[in-house]
Formats: sequence, structure tokens, C-alpha cells
Amino acid sequence: MKKIYLAIIICFSSLMVIGQTYYPLSSGAFTQNWTSASLITTNNDWTGVPSIIGYLGQNLPAGIGTTAGTNPQTIITPSAAANDINVTANQSTPNTLTSGGVVEFDGIPNPTVAFQGSGTSDAPHLIIYLNTTTVNNITVQYNLRDIDGSTDNSIQPVALQYRIGNTGNFTNIPAAYVADASTGPSLATLVTPVSITLPPACDNQPQVELRIITSNASGNDEFIGVDDINIFSGTLASCTEPTAQPNNLVFGTVTSNSISATFTATTADKYLVVRSTNNTLSASPVDGTAYSNGTLLGGGVVIYTGATAAFTDNGLSANTTYYYFVFALNDATCSGGPNYFTTSPLQSSTSTLPIPGCTTPAAPTALILNPANTSISGSFATASATKYLVIISTSTPLTVSPSNGTVYTNGQPLGNGTIVSYSTGLNFTATGLTVSTQYYIYVYSSNENCTGQPFYSSLSLNGNTTTTNNSTGIPAGYYDGAANLSCAPLKNALNTIITNGQTALTYSTIDDVQMPIVDTIRNDAGNGPIIWDIYSNNNNGVEPFVFSSAQDVNGGFCVGGLGGSTEGSCWNKEHTFPRSWFKITAGGSTYTQPTEADLFVVRATDKVINGQRSNFPYSVVSGATTYQFPANASSYPGVPTLDKLGNSTNAAITGTGFEPNDAVKGDIARGYFYIVTRYQSNISNWVTTNGPATEVDQVLDGTTNSGTYPSLLIPYLTMLYNWHLADPVDAKEMNRNNLVYSQQNNRNPFVDHPEYAALMFQCTGVVPVTIIDFVGTNNKDNVLLNWYATQETSFKNYVVERSVDGRNFYKIGTVEGRNLANYSFTDDKLPNTQTVYYRLQLLDIDGRSKFSKIVAVKLNNNFSNAIVYPNPTLDNKLTIRLNETLNSNSVLQIVDVTGRLLQQQTGCVFWM
Repeated sequence: MKKIYLAIIICFSSLMVIGQTYYPLSSGAFTQNWTSASLITTNNDWTGVPSIIGYLGQNLPAGIGTTAGTNPQTIITPSAAANDINVTANQSTPNTLTSGGVVEFDGIPNPTVAFQGSGTSDAPHLIIYLNTTTVNNITVQYNLRDIDGSTDNSIQPVALQYRIGNTGNFTNIPAAYVADASTGPSLATLVTPVSITLPPACDNQPQVELRIITSNASGNDEFIGVDDINIFSGTLASCTEPTAQPNNLVFGTVTSNSISATFTATTADKYLVVRSTNNTLSASPVDGTAYSNGTLLGGGVVIYTGATAAFTDNGLSANTTYYYFVFALNDATCSGGPNYFTTSPLQSSTSTLPIPGCTTPAAPTALILNPANTSISGSFATASATKYLVIISTSTPLTVSPSNGTVYTNGQPLGNGTIVSYSTGLNFTATGLTVSTQYYIYVYSSNENCTGQPFYSSLSLNGNTTTTNNSTGIPAGYYDGAANLSCAPLKNALNTIITNGQTALTYSTIDDVQMPIVDTIRNDAGNGPIIWDIYSNNNNGVEPFVFSSAQDVNGGFCVGGLGGSTEGSCWNKEHTFPRSWFKITAGGSTYTQPTEADLFVVRATDKVINGQRSNFPYSVVSGATTYQFPANASSYPGVPTLDKLGNSTNAAITGTGFEPNDAVKGDIARGYFYIVTRYQSNISNWVTTNGPATEVDQVLDGTTNSGTYPSLLIPYLTMLYNWHLADPVDAKEMNRNNLVYSQQNNRNPFVDHPEYAALMFQCTGVVPVTIIDFVGTNNKDNVLLNWYATQETSFKNYVVERSVDGRNFYKIGTVEGRNLANYSFTDDKLPNTQTVYYRLQLLDIDGRSKFSKIVAVKLNNNFSNAIVYPNPTLDNKLTIRLNETLNSNSVLQIVDVTGRLLQQQTGCVFWM
């Protein structure tokens, strides 16, 4: 489970201080600006960050220490340098935001340390250690930046706290706040300066600890950056102007769209770099004004502000001359800054390279096609090209080849073919096809980022295949290994079937590639595609809103540029089995693979509802709700309550549960049956690693049979099994199962064979006696009934009932329940009717009962060629007319609707 923003999770319950150095303020002001020297600079986001400990530990500024809480990770002892900031951490997970985190952010325009509130008293924070023995009247200054820049307009509290010594509670100093950005990711455009004088209690103390901490905000918690920290005694002097500009601007790597450069620093705190296409600027930076990247200045644009004497400028036009102006500035340990030196800025120019001419790439190779009923998925090997164009047709050859310089879009016709995809990917899926139809596939490679782009290969990689006509989409023999099995042996067999050959997908790209394929359904009108959000999709009425697979320019799959602050504005990836539940190591950032990107685990959901669900287990809830969608009947007229948070009624769950709408409870249950079957060997470790601090230990049984069977706690299994029965498999779920198979090459057995759930769990005592299958066979002189049952608990017998019209049934026999897997009954007193109907009444010891499905059997000895009238008869006269001669001895029987014989006549009949 995750929120939309990327982060590193931090959870802790107490502070551990190891050999900290308390900075003596008498020696000067404490400063920390988080310059790029402290950062791993290969990323401008958090992708690939291994952990908070490893990340900060590899490139710590002098004197920066990290410790951990009650469950320590690596401890890095602070160096002898004085300025000591402690980043307290317990758990760390890259690319995930759950309940708060701290991360060093290599962003625009400056590096910073960012953290997010969790709503707890020990939320992520920074600790600063001071020795104020000889000073008083202490001022603390820092800048707060709204890093994530979403647009829900929430207010994120950021408090400054203190305590004397290294034990006891922290005391709040009046809080500082940063408001959310109004439009789009700001990164640094919204900066709130904070300047607070510490209370007299902090004066003349050998140990003062300051804590900068966030608390929970309404809606989605924000990522708050803390930067430019200055702590000083007395009055801070005004910022002075640097005395010299930097020099020796040297350009490094230059491409058709980027320029990097270095210069020689001077005695200044930072540098402002402006880029222009003119060789002069019409204005200089103004003292006291902080410029963020992208700000227009003097006919140019600010592209960098920082302490490092280097920059890289991206997104440029090819074959263009750019002029760069570098200004020195002071803004550290002083007030009124920044103060710029505007005389004769360092200046130089260079030109981006022209776009090279396009060359014709080679065709791709090794085409593999996998047909299904209405789709064909395929893959191929790279041709060292930029992109690949896939075309499908029902005829060959392709009458029109792709034209150089033309970019094609999905669904666009091209000659006798249709464009399937044009992307960098080496796989594709063509959907909406006709069963039992031969299709021809053509794959062209292309080169882009060159003159005349795109340039297509002169030859295509070709192949053909025929779509299947399988009513279920199940490959022949797929479940042969599970035949005639039940209980744990069936679970083990299914584990082998769905594990072997599974294709591991990539978590970072499934929402761009695979999820739009498997989670796209038709809208209610049937005339357009929408994303199937299992939480907000209204299965039986008007939709509150719909999502598409198109991603907006800011990412996040948001609608209309909104930031996901309200329901209906964004969809994202939801782990139905929360992501934090399948960590491999306690507090670590490693997840069981391929669980993280398994499409049977990950579903498309509304961002806000996803955030509200958080890591709460699914359950049936009662009483007052802490959240529900829609919030009330007027929010979305005609839309019932689809999801809600409240007190769980399941005996296994303590506290809050999340109840999805009834129309997807079966889908979710079958998803969980898949998870505990596919990943059964991991369950013990998941519970041991992540419980009992997380809800996973309230759902999974990691002890019985080492977690492999039944894998779910009995109260939770009971609830899921009931959901499975109440919400049976439908066409939408079957279609998604087939599409997931086309992407990751395994299936959900409990969608293909819903009866597997009863067979697999019948040995747990959870499953009431259930008829898994009930069939009748015409043996000419009799009908043989066979049925297959789950384990019988407090069960008495089966009452066999028969009908000649499918409506009115009467008892014809009884079979005692003996806890068998299969039963049979022979009906050898058949009525003369065209079709006979059977059903079973399942009778418990306590007298409660239920009925099986109805089975119809067509008989051979019936008057299918007779006309009987009038029916019913009013005057005891009945006419029977045959349309053809009967050439053998026959028996005429007249029975009433209860099966009672009224009249019988035997003889050889030759009526015409």
C-alpha cells in the first residue's frame, strides 16, 4: 500500500543518542545548507535510493550523524566536526510513502532534507545538538519548502521544539507552517522562511536539543523540505555583497539538448546562473530576492542557484547558441539576503550540437506471439533503435509501409493494417480482436532524435497467429496437475502451476505499460474505454467519475491537471495486499519479488480512496465511519456507499477495517486466495518480519504448516470465503484474468475454477458443506446423478428431488452424509417427459437446509414428436397426436405434476 509521493519510510518509538557532539555556539553560528557535496547526484529524485542510512551515510557532510530508534539499523558515528545534525531513522523504503519519511532530496533548485508527517508524536524529524554554555538570546532560522507540490491546499504543520539535555519530552516553540502549492509541483517556488528566538531556558546550557518535526495534515501529508539552517547568538549581521565574481567558466558535456559546465568559485556563499539566447541581460538580480529555477530575469531564465561551482542545463534546443551569466551571492549566517554581486558577472557562451541526420535502423528480431480469444500479446528482441512500431492486419502483405517523418498513434489505420503501439517497449498487446481469426503482425524499428525523425526500418519483422476460441481462455492442460486434489495438496499443486513460467514485471512501469492493458474496460454506455477502479467503479448504476489511461504532464494519472486532492481526480497503483506486508527484512526497503508488481496484487484505484485505505485490512465494518465514499448522498446523486472505514467486525482484526463495495468483494477474496497460494512459501517470513507491528499478523497464519496451509487466519478466511460465494466470478473478472495472463504468463486459478476455493479450504472446517459440482447422465434406462461435496460439518443428509417442469420438485430419495468427496444416486423410475430436472436439498442436523443448483437431463424415451391438447384439460378429454409413426412397442403413461401415474396403456402403436 502506498500514497502517491515517493519517500523513505521512517518509523521509530524512541531516540537513541550515540556519542553526539554538541556544537558550541560561542565559536560562531551553526549553519547547514545541504549542498550537493552531501548528495548522491546521479538522480534528481528518490529512484534507486537504497536506504536512508546508506544514502546519507555514504556522502554525509562533516559532522552529520545518523542513529536509529528501538530497532536500530546501521549506526554511523558523528565525526569530530562540530555542526552535528542527527537524522533519526528506523525503517527505510525507497519509492514508497506510507506513514512518513526523511530523505535527502537532490532536487530543484537546491538539495535539501525533506520529511513527511505521520500523525504520531514521533514523526520524522531532524535533531540539532547545541552547546550554549557561554551564549544567550539565540535565534534559529531556516527555510521550509513544499517539495511535492500537489494541489490539495492542505496546511502542513512544521514545529520547532526544544529540550534541555538528552532525555525527556520536547517542548513546542510556536509552530511554523508551509501551505501547499496552488498549481503543480513547485519543488522550491513556495518557500516559507522561519526565524524564531529560543526561550531563555535554552541559554547557557551544555546540552540543548532542537527538533524540527512535522505532524499529520488533513488529506495527503506533504513532503516538507528543510534547508538553509542558521543558528546564532545575538543579532545576525546583514548580508554583505561578495567582493568578486567566480571565473573560468568551462563547458563540459554538450549535446543537442543539454549543456554542463564548471567554474572556479570565489569567496561567496552561493551562485546564481542565468541562461539567455542574447549576449546581454537587461536586468540583474535584486538583493533580498530569492530566485527559483525557471524564473525569468533580464530576458533570460534562472537555471541554477547553489553553492556548488557547477551546473547542468537540460531541455535545450538543438544547434542553438546559449549565453550563461553567473552571479556570486551571500545569504548564509546573515540577514536580509541574498545579497548579489551584480558587477561584471562571469559570462560565456556555447552552442548545442545539431541534431544528427537519421539513419535507417535494422529490423527487430525474434518475434514471439501469444494468442488469446480476443487479444494477441507479443515480444521481440531489440534492434538498437529508439522506438518500435507494431501493426496488425487480417490480411497479408501490408499494403502501405510506414513513412519516414510520420509519427503514428495507437488505433490509427495504415493501409490494410492498424497501429497497435509505437513505443520504446519490446512487447505489445493487441486487444478487441475476433475469436478464431488469423492475424498478421508487422514490427518496424525507428530512430528518433535526429533530422527527419522518425526513420523506420526498411524491412519489418513479421509473424502471424490465430486467436483462440476458448470459452474460458484457459490454455489446454493448464490445470492438469491439480486434477482430483483437495486441501493442502491442491494448494501445493496450484502453487507450482502459477509459479512456473511467471514473468516478473517492473513496478515502476506497470502503470504506464501493463495496467492500462489489463485494467481497461468499457464504460457503461459501451462506447469508450475507462480504467476499472475497483474502489470507485459503481457496478450497478451511474458512475461517480471515470478514469482514463492517459497520464497528465505532471504524472500521477491525474485528470485535468488536478493533484489528486479530491476523489475522481487521479488514479494510482494500489496494493490490495499492502506493500509493507511483504517486506523481506524488518525495517528494510526490500520487497518479495515479483509480488511488488504482480498484477493480481496491484490494482488501479482512486488516489484519495487509496490513501484512506492505507494499510488497513479488508473487513466488514459497523457503526460510525471515519471515512466513506461517497461522503453523503448529495455528493454523487444515485451512487451508493462504495467504500468505508470503520470498526472491524471480523474477530481477527483489531481496530479499523476497510470495507470495499459488495460488487468487488469476491474479486478481492479471489485475489487473496491467489496471493496466499502463489507466495505461500513467503508467508511465515512476512508475518515474522512485519508483525505484530503491522496488520499482516491479523490476516495471515504464518505458523501452521510453516504458513503454507491454510495461510490465512480462520476468521479472516471465513470472511473471504463468504465474499467469494456472495460475489461470483463475472465476465469482467474473467477478461482481466486472461489479460493478466497475456502480460505475466500466469493465471488466477480461483477465477478460472471458483470451485478450487472450496476444494482447497474444505479441510479447515471453514467451508460449510458445499456442492462443488452436480451433474446428471442419461443412461437410457435411468439417470445417474453425481455430485462432489466439501467437508461436511454437523451435516445430516442429501434429499434428491425431481421435477418435470423445472419449477415443482418432489422427493425421490435420500442419501446420508458420510463426509465423502463424491456421491451418486440412480433414478430408475423415469417419467415420460422430454426433460427431467433434479436438485439436492442439503439438510443439516439442526434442520437448516439449502438447495443445490438445478440439473436438467434430456431423456430418450419421450414424446418429443407428440402434440398434446388441451393442456390442462377441463372435461377429462385429452387428445394425443403423433406427427410420425412409432415403429416399436411403446408405453403411454399419463402423470400429473407430482409424478403420480394417472393412466397407462401398453402396445404397438401406428398412429399417424
